[in-house]
Amino acid sequence: MCIIFLAIDIHPKYSLVLASNRDEFLDRPTKAMSLWTNDGNDGHFTNESREGRHCSEVNDNDNDTSSSLKAHKKRHSKRTSLAGKDLVGGGTWLGIDVTDRDLIVEKNAVPDDHPTYGSHDLVDNDDNSLRWIALTNFIDANTEEIHGKASRGSLLSEYLGMNTTNPSRGGKDESSAKSFAVELTQRGEEYNGFSMLVGDKTGVYYCTNRGIYPSPSSADQTPMHESSHSGPLPRGIYGLSNGILDSHWPKVMRGKEMLTDLCNKDASTPVKDFHESLMEILRDEWRPPDKHLPDSHRSFIFVPQFEFMGREYGTRCSTTILVERSNGKVSVLERTWTTENDRWFEFGARRMGKRKDDSRETR
Repeated sequence: MCIIFLAIDIHPKYSLVLASNRDEFLDRPTKAMSLWTNDGNDGHFTNESREGRHCSEVNDNDNDTSSSLKAHKKRHSKRTSLAGKDLVGGGTWLGIDVTDRDLIVEKNAVPDDHPTYGSHDLVDNDDNSLRWIALTNFIDANTEEIHGKASRGSLLSEYLGMNTTNPSRGGKDESSAKSFAVELTQRGEEYNGFSMLVGDKTGVYYCTNRGIYPSPSSADQTPMHESSHSGPLPRGIYGLSNGILDSHWPKVMRGKEMLTDLCNKDASTPVKDFHESLMEILRDEWRPPDKHLPDSHRSFIFVPQFEFMGREYGTRCSTTILVERSNGKVSVLERTWTTENDRWFEFGARRMGKRKDDSRETR
């Protein structure tokens, strides 16, 4: 069970606000957010000279419990994404295209006495062309998952150009968000149920291969093509869990209300504080009366760890993304629970400053 909250062109400072929880079995092999490329070199970096400049070596150890910050620099000209990775299906659940960006990647353990606090690091995006994609599984009590279907997470890899197992789907060419959503209408049956949000400079598009799409302008649910929404989403506050966009599930409506309140607050709130406020929404454990629940496992925004089908299940990671309206600067924060150390780890990245002759400056 996962959940995504989205504010499009609502906040005076941020053109896009995204907050997402991924809920999964805790023992499912997963790599936390890192950089990965379409040459298979994901999450591991080596000393490399590129354009005459030396890049520092990265020791990307997910199990390192040191609280010291590790900073790593690299120039990426290959198809490169910032994303987590499902090591079972090989895809991801949320990713950002960072191809041709100068990045400093940083990771640190969140201090034990502040389990939801740590540093915040930036990905700058000066040309306002952020490409991103996020997905939730569509869960229908009347429809069983069919084994042998293609991995839904591979769709995200495909859009980001990271699909190395099938070069015909995902390579060096950039698909627009709209064309990708429309193209999926032709092959949605290849996958078990999903709901997807795809974004680029033209807007944010919603795509699903199940159910119907609710009109953002009314409480009615307007039947549409079963696989895609034909145009970009209008400005507004949205919520997506394991059904259709803006389903009237208690936790979806509650999260949208909290995000609306947050976007109506003082626009001068520092970026770090805004990320923390989004994380507070994602940590919400309010549960409505049972009569209002679609089922007991979809009741919380943040799912505390519990035993389900003989395995531990709960929220594995929380991710927040902000895109500044004035300059396109993007800030990303992700916190991931690691079963090896029973603690939260935090990941961020920021772009290096623009080149000035042969020198580089870090912002």
